[in-house]
Amino acid sequence: MIPGSPAGRSTAAPGYRAIAVDLDGTLLNSGKRISGPDRAAVTEAVRAGVVVAVITGRRFAELEHLTRDLPDAIFRAGHGGALVRRGSETLAEILLPRAAARTTAAVCRRRGLVLLISDRDGAVRIAAADPASPRVRRYLSTVRPRPRLDPAPAFPADPLHLVLAGSPQECRAAEIELRDRLDGAANLERTEYPATRLGLVDVLGAGASKASALEAVARAVGIPMEATLAIGDNWNDLAMLRAAGRGVLMANADRELLRLGFETTRSNDDSGVAAALRRFLGTSGRGR
Repeated sequence: MIPGSPAGRSTAAPGYRAIAVDLDGTLLNSGKRISGPDRAAVTEAVRAGVVVAVITGRRFAELEHLTRDLPDAIFRAGHGGALVRRGSETLAEILLPRAAARTTAAVCRRRGLVLLISDRDGAVRIAAADPASPRVRRYLSTVRPRPRLDPAPAFPADPLHLVLAGSPQECRAAEIELRDRLDGAANLERTEYPATRLGLVDVLGAGASKASALEAVARAVGIPMEATLAIGDNWNDLAMLRAAGRGVLMANADRELLRLGFETTRSNDDSGVAAALRRFLGTSGRGR
Protein backbone atom coordinates (compact mmCIF):
# COMPACT_ATOMS: atom_id res chain seq x y z
CA MET A 1 0.00 0.00 0.00
CA ILE A 2 1.19 3.54 -0.78
CA PRO A 3 0.54 5.52 2.41
CA GLY A 4 -0.95 8.98 2.21
CA SER A 5 1.11 9.98 5.25
CA PRO A 6 3.69 8.27 7.48
CA ALA A 7 0.87 6.90 9.60
CA GLY A 8 -1.28 6.05 6.57
CA ARG A 9 -4.00 8.52 7.50
CA SER A 10 -4.72 12.22 7.16
CA THR A 11 -4.40 14.73 9.99
CA ALA A 12 -6.79 17.14 8.25
CA ALA A 13 -10.40 17.84 9.19
CA PRO A 14 -13.20 16.93 8.74
CA GLY A 15 -12.20 13.51 7.41
CA TYR A 16 -11.63 13.65 3.67
CA ARG A 17 -8.40 11.75 3.19
CA ALA A 18 -8.04 12.06 -0.59
CA ILE A 19 -8.95 14.77 -3.08
CA ALA A 20 -9.26 14.57 -6.86
CA VAL A 21 -8.98 17.83 -8.78
CA ASP A 22 -9.69 18.44 -12.46
CA LEU A 23 -7.25 20.63 -14.39
CA ASP A 24 -8.78 22.92 -17.07
CA GLY A 25 -11.50 25.15 -15.68
CA THR A 26 -10.74 23.96 -12.15
CA LEU A 27 -7.12 24.00 -10.99
CA LEU A 28 -6.05 26.09 -14.00
CA ASN A 29 -7.33 29.65 -14.31
CA SER A 30 -8.19 31.31 -17.62
CA GLY A 31 -4.48 32.00 -18.15
CA LYS A 32 -3.79 28.24 -17.92
CA ARG A 33 -1.88 28.70 -14.67
CA ILE A 34 -2.36 27.46 -11.11
CA SER A 35 -2.98 30.43 -8.83
CA GLY A 36 -0.81 31.06 -5.78
CA PRO A 37 -3.66 30.33 -3.33
CA ASP A 38 -4.58 27.10 -5.15
CA ARG A 39 -0.96 25.93 -5.23
CA ALA A 40 -0.53 26.75 -1.55
CA ALA A 41 -3.75 24.95 -0.57
CA VAL A 42 -2.79 21.79 -2.49
CA THR A 43 0.73 21.87 -0.99
CA GLU A 44 -0.67 22.31 2.51
CA ALA A 45 -3.06 19.40 2.00
CA VAL A 46 -0.21 17.12 0.90
CA ARG A 47 1.89 18.16 3.90
CA ALA A 48 -1.07 17.36 6.16
CA GLY A 49 -1.12 13.81 4.78
CA VAL A 50 -4.04 14.17 2.37
CA VAL A 51 -3.67 12.21 -0.87
CA VAL A 52 -4.00 14.53 -3.88
CA ALA A 53 -4.72 13.40 -7.45
CA VAL A 54 -4.94 15.70 -10.46
CA ILE A 55 -7.22 14.01 -13.00
CA THR A 56 -7.64 15.44 -16.50
CA GLY A 57 -8.51 14.69 -20.09
CA ARG A 58 -5.21 16.19 -21.20
CA ARG A 59 -2.28 14.13 -22.43
CA PHE A 60 0.11 12.99 -19.75
CA ALA A 61 3.02 15.15 -20.98
CA GLU A 62 0.82 18.25 -20.72
CA LEU A 63 -0.39 17.22 -17.28
CA GLU A 64 3.17 16.82 -16.00
CA HIS A 65 4.21 20.18 -17.42
CA LEU A 66 1.21 22.10 -16.06
CA THR A 67 1.54 20.59 -12.55
CA ARG A 68 5.34 20.73 -12.35
CA ASP A 69 5.22 23.15 -9.39
CA LEU A 70 3.00 20.91 -7.26
CA PRO A 71 4.47 18.48 -4.69
CA ASP A 72 6.12 15.33 -6.06
CA ALA A 73 3.84 13.18 -3.91
CA ILE A 74 0.70 13.88 -5.94
CA PHE A 75 -0.93 11.30 -8.19
CA ARG A 76 -1.49 12.24 -11.83
CA ALA A 77 -4.16 10.78 -14.10
CA GLY A 78 -4.24 11.86 -17.74
CA HIS A 79 -6.09 10.87 -20.90
CA GLY A 80 -9.48 11.05 -19.18
CA GLY A 81 -8.35 8.60 -16.50
CA ALA A 82 -6.92 5.97 -18.87
CA LEU A 83 -3.40 6.42 -17.43
CA VAL A 84 -2.78 6.85 -13.69
CA ARG A 85 0.68 7.32 -12.20
CA ARG A 86 2.46 8.40 -9.07
CA GLY A 87 6.00 9.34 -10.00
CA SER A 88 7.35 6.51 -12.17
CA GLU A 89 4.81 3.97 -10.88
CA THR A 90 1.83 3.17 -13.11
CA LEU A 91 -1.33 2.32 -11.19
CA ALA A 92 -3.65 1.90 -14.16
CA GLU A 93 -3.47 1.87 -17.94
CA ILE A 94 -6.62 1.10 -19.93
CA LEU A 95 -6.28 0.93 -23.71
CA LEU A 96 -8.93 1.47 -26.38
CA PRO A 97 -9.51 -1.55 -28.66
CA ARG A 98 -8.19 -0.78 -32.13
CA ALA A 99 -11.49 -1.81 -33.73
CA ALA A 100 -13.25 0.90 -31.73
CA ALA A 101 -10.51 3.35 -32.74
CA ARG A 102 -11.04 2.57 -36.43
CA THR A 103 -14.80 3.07 -36.11
CA THR A 104 -14.23 6.38 -34.34
CA ALA A 105 -11.81 7.56 -37.03
CA ALA A 106 -14.32 6.72 -39.76
CA VAL A 107 -17.09 8.67 -37.99
CA CYS A 108 -14.78 11.67 -37.54
CA ARG A 109 -13.73 11.62 -41.18
CA ARG A 110 -17.32 11.46 -42.44
CA ARG A 111 -18.46 14.25 -40.09
CA GLY A 112 -15.44 16.47 -40.77
CA LEU A 113 -14.30 16.50 -37.15
CA VAL A 114 -10.75 16.77 -35.85
CA LEU A 115 -9.39 13.57 -34.28
CA LEU A 116 -6.50 13.58 -31.81
CA ILE A 117 -4.84 10.20 -31.23
CA SER A 118 -2.67 9.42 -28.20
CA ASP A 119 -0.70 6.23 -28.71
CA ARG A 120 0.58 4.12 -25.86
CA ASP A 121 4.21 5.13 -26.54
CA GLY A 122 3.39 8.82 -25.94
CA ALA A 123 3.19 9.77 -29.62
CA VAL A 124 0.37 12.15 -30.56
CA ARG A 125 -1.25 12.26 -34.00
CA ILE A 126 -3.98 14.44 -35.47
CA ALA A 127 -6.32 13.61 -38.34
CA ALA A 128 -8.34 16.35 -40.04
CA ALA A 129 -9.98 16.82 -43.42
CA ASP A 130 -8.42 20.31 -43.68
CA PRO A 131 -5.23 20.57 -41.58
CA ALA A 132 -4.96 24.30 -42.38
CA SER A 133 -8.48 25.21 -41.23
CA PRO A 134 -8.98 27.80 -38.45
CA ARG A 135 -10.54 25.09 -36.28
CA VAL A 136 -7.46 22.86 -36.54
CA ARG A 137 -5.07 25.78 -35.99
CA ARG A 138 -7.04 26.84 -32.91
CA TYR A 139 -7.07 23.33 -31.50
CA LEU A 140 -3.37 22.78 -32.21
CA SER A 141 -2.60 25.92 -30.21
CA THR A 142 -3.94 24.14 -27.10
CA VAL A 143 -2.07 20.84 -27.50
CA ARG A 144 1.48 20.16 -26.31
CA PRO A 145 3.57 18.49 -27.59
CA ARG A 146 2.43 19.42 -31.10
CA PRO A 147 0.84 16.38 -32.79
CA ARG A 148 2.06 14.81 -36.02
CA LEU A 149 -0.43 15.22 -38.86
CA ASP A 150 -1.84 11.84 -39.93
CA PRO A 151 -4.77 12.34 -42.34
CA ALA A 152 -5.50 8.59 -42.76
CA PRO A 153 -4.61 7.05 -39.39
CA ALA A 154 -4.03 3.33 -39.03
CA PHE A 155 -4.20 1.48 -35.74
CA PRO A 156 -1.73 -1.42 -35.73
CA ALA A 157 -1.97 -1.43 -31.92
CA ASP A 158 -4.57 -0.38 -29.36
CA PRO A 159 -4.23 3.37 -28.70
CA LEU A 160 -4.52 4.95 -25.27
CA HIS A 161 -7.00 7.72 -25.98
CA LEU A 162 -8.86 9.44 -28.82
CA VAL A 163 -10.39 12.92 -28.74
CA LEU A 164 -12.96 14.27 -31.20
CA ALA A 165 -13.02 18.07 -31.56
CA GLY A 166 -15.65 20.29 -33.16
CA SER A 167 -18.47 22.53 -32.07
CA PRO A 168 -20.50 21.41 -29.04
CA GLN A 169 -23.45 20.57 -31.31
CA GLU A 170 -21.29 18.55 -33.73
CA CYS A 171 -19.69 16.62 -30.89
CA ARG A 172 -23.03 15.81 -29.25
CA ALA A 173 -24.28 14.38 -32.54
CA ALA A 174 -21.09 12.34 -33.03
CA GLU A 175 -21.32 11.06 -29.45
CA ILE A 176 -24.85 9.76 -30.06
CA GLU A 177 -23.73 7.93 -33.21
CA LEU A 178 -20.64 6.47 -31.55
CA ARG A 179 -22.59 5.21 -28.53
CA ASP A 180 -24.78 3.26 -30.93
CA ARG A 181 -21.98 1.97 -33.15
CA LEU A 182 -19.44 1.11 -30.44
CA ASP A 183 -22.07 -0.66 -28.32
CA GLY A 184 -20.20 -0.61 -25.01
CA ALA A 185 -16.71 -1.23 -26.43
CA ALA A 186 -15.61 2.24 -25.31
CA ASN A 187 -16.42 4.90 -22.73
CA LEU A 188 -17.40 8.31 -24.13
CA GLU A 189 -16.99 11.49 -22.09
CA ARG A 190 -18.08 14.94 -23.26
CA THR A 191 -16.46 18.32 -22.54
CA GLU A 192 -17.91 21.65 -23.70
CA TYR A 193 -16.62 25.21 -23.71
CA PRO A 194 -19.58 27.33 -24.92
CA ALA A 195 -17.64 30.61 -24.77
CA THR A 196 -15.22 29.38 -27.46
CA ARG A 197 -17.71 27.06 -29.21
CA LEU A 198 -15.39 24.11 -28.63
CA GLY A 199 -16.73 20.63 -28.01
CA LEU A 200 -14.66 17.54 -27.23
CA VAL A 201 -15.50 13.86 -26.87
CA ASP A 202 -13.00 11.54 -25.18
CA VAL A 203 -13.10 7.99 -26.53
CA LEU A 204 -11.59 5.65 -23.94
CA GLY A 205 -11.32 1.97 -23.28
CA ALA A 206 -14.36 0.55 -21.49
CA GLY A 207 -13.80 1.04 -17.78
CA ALA A 208 -11.58 4.10 -18.17
CA SER A 209 -12.90 7.36 -16.72
CA LYS A 210 -12.02 10.01 -14.21
CA ALA A 211 -14.10 8.02 -11.70
CA SER A 212 -12.05 4.86 -12.34
CA ALA A 213 -8.86 6.91 -11.90
CA LEU A 214 -10.03 8.17 -8.52
CA GLU A 215 -10.99 4.63 -7.55
CA ALA A 216 -7.50 3.38 -8.54
CA VAL A 217 -5.86 6.04 -6.36
CA ALA A 218 -8.15 5.32 -3.40
CA ARG A 219 -7.51 1.59 -3.73
CA ALA A 220 -3.73 2.11 -3.87
CA VAL A 221 -3.69 4.08 -0.61
CA GLY A 222 -6.37 2.06 1.15
CA ILE A 223 -8.87 4.91 1.44
CA PRO A 224 -12.62 4.26 1.12
CA MET A 225 -14.40 6.25 -1.57
CA GLU A 226 -16.62 7.92 1.00
CA ALA A 227 -13.48 9.62 2.36
CA THR A 228 -12.70 11.23 -1.02
CA LEU A 229 -13.48 14.72 -2.28
CA ALA A 230 -13.64 15.57 -6.01
CA ILE A 231 -13.64 19.02 -7.62
CA GLY A 232 -14.48 19.68 -11.29
CA ASP A 233 -16.26 21.94 -13.75
CA ASN A 234 -17.35 20.02 -16.84
CA TRP A 235 -19.39 17.08 -18.10
CA ASN A 236 -16.42 14.72 -18.19
CA ASP A 237 -16.05 15.26 -14.41
CA LEU A 238 -19.58 14.11 -13.64
CA ALA A 239 -18.84 10.42 -13.02
CA MET A 240 -15.92 11.36 -10.74
CA LEU A 241 -18.06 13.84 -8.78
CA ARG A 242 -20.73 11.20 -8.28
CA ALA A 243 -18.24 8.47 -7.32
CA ALA A 244 -16.49 10.57 -4.65
CA GLY A 245 -17.67 10.91 -1.09
CA ARG A 246 -18.40 14.53 -1.93
CA GLY A 247 -18.46 16.24 -5.32
CA VAL A 248 -17.84 19.98 -5.67
CA LEU A 249 -18.50 22.07 -8.79
CA MET A 250 -16.70 25.25 -9.73
CA ALA A 251 -18.82 28.41 -10.07
CA ASN A 252 -17.78 28.57 -13.74
CA ALA A 253 -19.36 25.19 -14.51
CA ASP A 254 -22.14 24.85 -17.08
CA ARG A 255 -25.51 25.97 -15.71
CA GLU A 256 -27.00 22.53 -16.46
CA LEU A 257 -24.35 20.96 -14.22
CA LEU A 258 -24.87 23.54 -11.47
CA ARG A 259 -28.54 22.51 -11.31
CA LEU A 260 -27.63 18.92 -10.38
CA GLY A 261 -27.32 19.71 -6.69
CA PHE A 262 -23.58 19.38 -6.03
CA GLU A 263 -21.76 21.61 -3.55
CA THR A 264 -20.24 24.64 -5.27
CA THR A 265 -17.12 26.73 -4.80
CA ARG A 266 -15.69 29.89 -6.36
CA SER A 267 -14.63 30.08 -10.01
CA ASN A 268 -11.27 28.97 -11.37
CA ASP A 269 -10.30 32.65 -11.73
CA ASP A 270 -11.08 33.21 -8.04
CA SER A 271 -9.02 30.30 -6.63
CA GLY A 272 -12.06 28.09 -6.20
CA VAL A 273 -9.95 25.02 -5.39
CA ALA A 274 -8.34 26.83 -2.44
CA ALA A 275 -11.78 27.94 -1.25
CA ALA A 276 -13.08 24.36 -1.40
CA LEU A 277 -10.08 22.98 0.47
CA ARG A 278 -10.45 25.64 3.16
CA ARG A 279 -14.09 24.68 3.56
CA PHE A 280 -13.78 20.90 3.50
CA LEU A 281 -10.20 20.23 4.65
CA GLY A 282 -9.41 23.24 6.79
CA THR A 283 -6.41 24.40 4.70
CA SER A 284 -5.46 28.08 4.68
CA GLY A 285 -4.55 28.38 0.98
CA ARG A 286 -2.42 31.42 1.64
CA GLY A 287 -0.26 32.22 -1.35
CA ARG A 288 0.59 34.94 -3.80
